[in-house]
Amino acid sequence: MDTMKSASPMWRRSIVTRIFVVCFVCIHLPLLGLIASLSLLEGGDNAHSLFVVLGATLVGTVLCLGILWQLIAPLRRLSTEIAAFRMIGEFGEARLNKRGDDEIAVVTRAVCGLVSEIEAIGERNDVPAITDPLSGLRMGRAMLDEGEDLFRRCQEGKEPLSLIIFDLDHFRAIREEQGRAIADKTLVAVGDLLRSMTDDNSLSARMGGSIFMLLLPETGQDGALEFAQKIGDRLDSLVVDPLKRGDLSASFGVSQLSPEMTSVADLIRDGDMDLFRARETGRSRWRSAS
Repeated sequence: MDTMKSASPMWRRSIVTRIFVVCFVCIHLPLLGLIASLSLLEGGDNAHSLFVVLGATLVGTVLCLGILWQLIAPLRRLSTEIAAFRMIGEFGEARLNKRGDDEIAVVTRAVCGLVSEIEAIGERNDVPAITDPLSGLRMGRAMLDEGEDLFRRCQEGKEPLSLIIFDLDHFRAIREEQGRAIADKTLVAVGDLLRSMTDDNSLSARMGGSIFMLLLPETGQDGALEFAQKIGDRLDSLVVDPLKRGDLSASFGVSQLSPEMTSVADLIRDGDMDLFRARETGRSRWRSAS
């Protein structure tokens, strides 16, 4: 005879149920406070009742937001790890909470499984690759390894170090409308452009897709912003037939080495967040971490 495990309570299995219950209880705290106040007052002090309701509303709102913030904490951590895996190839599965039966736990376990499969495929096809065949720039892993060494040197020598990361605007549309050959030709042209603008002390790479990154030693915030502007101007005047002058642009994120950073991953994270904000406000934009 088959034995069946008892199903987990709905409270444990559904984050939606938990959010609903929390909101329901917190929203009704003012009503409960009003009922309690009226039951204790014989004369019906309306001012006192009003203050009780307002106070209960404030408490309920703060309590609701605080509990919801805690409920979605695992989702925030998962989002952070996905961003790190996307940018630097590192996924901190040990920092994630995979226990439970709610929606976030289920998604977390699924993402961990997918990441493991991706890493396994990468190991089976682990061929040393340093240079991107299209742009002629460093590939992401080589950039991270060399970037970490450069980060340590600048940190120990207390020298400035800036990062520029940019994403070509509407690159997917170029690929879909002009074809893959023109899209690849565009990446080749951007690689040539960056090599012509940088020296041997700087590091440049194509991190994947249409995202490019530069590490500029001995360069502060103002210098990095000026350099990003120059790249934008050069892209604007770049002609990749059949694309015309002005068809290419990019959105930029700029970050600088700061004392609290512990690795080049921190520098990349700040730049990536600024790139995200730049794309949110429109194309061909610059954002810099202060």
